Amino acid sequence: MKEHFVSQQTLSGFEFVQQKLSFQTLQMRQGDYKLFGLVTNRTLPGNEIINWLRLRCGESEKVHCIQKSDLSGGQFPSNKFGANAAWWQIMVLAFNLVVLMKKLVLPDSLKNKRMKGLRFHLVNIAGCVVIHARRLIIKVNPHIQVLGLIQNIRQKIARLAHLSLKEVNVMA
Repeated sequence: MKEHFVSQQTLSGFEFVQQKLSFQTLQMRQGDYKLFGLVTNRTLPGNEIINWLRLRCGESEKVHCIQKSDLSGGQFPSNKFGANAAWWQIMVLAFNLVVLMKKLVLPDSLKNKRMKGLRFHLVNIAGCVVIHARRLIIKVNPHIQVLGLIQNIRQKIARLAHLSLKEVNVMA
């Protein structure tokens, strides 16, 4: 079967030139222009949509990167839609909890750490779990400097439990 290609005349003054750039460009008499498309279901005027897009500054790409790489959002556990949807919701909940922890209870030295850094600073601590007389005890080396940090974080979380939502919003 023969393929049939339809050619289209170019407008005078417009010549498409693909330079060694990762995006399509349009060369006109006045200079080169970057081309991109925007598809949306928003009902705002075009210039307001473009301004809204520019204000976002790529934050969603950063969030997706963290969700996919740090919180295992990029690898679904099943071929079942419902199980994958539950996995995604749990991952988003974990992401939101980490963001809240960073804003409300973590010290400044840990606020810019990603999940892997937080895991190595706070979670991966050698210890021994002992259950004795209906109590759960975690034994760790008392010389570890992280213990004071963890106790401080736990106290801040306990104080948050007694605050109203309005007071928490003021803290963030």
